[in-house]
Amino acid sequence: MSTTATSSGWGQRPLVWLLAGLGLGFTIGSIVTVWLGAFGTAEPLGLGKLRTYNRPNREVRPTPLPGVVALGRLEPAGGVIAVSAPGPDIIKEVLISEGQTVEKGEPLAILESHTERQLERDHAKGEYQEALRRRERIRAEAEQRIAEARLARDQVASLGPCDIEAQQIKVSLLEYQLQEARKDLNRLAELRATRDITVPQQQYDQQRLLVEQTEKELEAARSALHKLKRALGYNLRTADAQVRSAELARDRALEEIPVAALKRAWELAEKRLERAVVRAPQAGTILRLFVRPGEAVGTAPILQLADTRQMVVIAEVYETDIERVRVGQRAVVVVPALRQVAGDLNADPVELEGTVDRIGAVVARNQLVDLDPTADADKRVVEVRVALGQAGSARVARLIYHQVSVRILVEQPAAPATAARAVPAP
Repeated sequence: MSTTATSSGWGQRPLVWLLAGLGLGFTIGSIVTVWLGAFGTAEPLGLGKLRTYNRPNREVRPTPLPGVVALGRLEPAGGVIAVSAPGPDIIKEVLISEGQTVEKGEPLAILESHTERQLERDHAKGEYQEALRRRERIRAEAEQRIAEARLARDQVASLGPCDIEAQQIKVSLLEYQLQEARKDLNRLAELRATRDITVPQQQYDQQRLLVEQTEKELEAARSALHKLKRALGYNLRTADAQVRSAELARDRALEEIPVAALKRAWELAEKRLERAVVRAPQAGTILRLFVRPGEAVGTAPILQLADTRQMVVIAEVYETDIERVRVGQRAVVVVPALRQVAGDLNADPVELEGTVDRIGAVVARNQLVDLDPTADADKRVVEVRVALGQAGSARVARLIYHQVSVRILVEQPAAPATAARAVPAP
């Protein structure tokens, strides 16, 4: 029994040793393969040809330049402007489309209230123009009355002295006549006193009556002269008062026409009409359009606008690295969406040059997340703006908010901003 058992056990040993040998060989082969893939070339083991065959045919890259590496996002230098329309209102007509380039002040959309506000503007303008015409008519009539009053004053001022002068001549003439009449009366009286010549009583009485009459006329003439002198001053003052009264009446009539208020109403209606047209706040490109004709507008923006002629990168630099960053330092921006060989997804991404032109002063939580799952998802960073050149800005103008990688060459001397260009991958 024992002999039979022993023979049976030894009969199975060759199979066991065969399986053990195959397992050991597989284990050794796996270890060699992992070691070759992770730590170096296969030439010492005679597998050089195999390793050369599996290695991609790409040139060896130089050692990366020292610097501060950070994630960033592409933005226009002036930011993205969310253009809104005054509401509540309704879009009547959209005058632009996405991707269209517009100039500052160019109309973008027309609101439904435009027609009503245009009628209000025309009505206010008509009232203002009618008030102007009425004011000019009243002014002309008032000026005519003022001219008449001034003419009357000039007449008083010119004719009054003439009347006084004529009356003065009359007084002088009466004084002379009175003087001669008195002489004749005295001469008759002397003749009567001598008794040599008989002077009829009638003649003497007539001469005496002539003297008295002339005295009365002289007294009346002097009184009239005095009256004319006083009347001249009164008439001049009255004429001046009439002129001032006509001028005041003109001013009062003109003030009763609310030209200034009507002009402000017209200007206000013009402003309201202008608000019914949405215009571009700056030159740029229409990025997105959120509304269509017939849709209501309120506080939400109706479109996004940006000037993409100057693009920048907002890099999120880790707070412990920010001390090494300076304005004017060069930076290399890796743009994953662009390839050095167009259409070749295996080609290296395009790299653009830029210059640091602004460093933030606020430490905040990062907004960009690395695609590497082992990278820190929650970091404290400072935003650093890197300005791209004209050529680089043109290449990434349609990649707003695209996530890029940035290497700031902190050990390089500060240099002025230059036009961005594609550079060979490091």
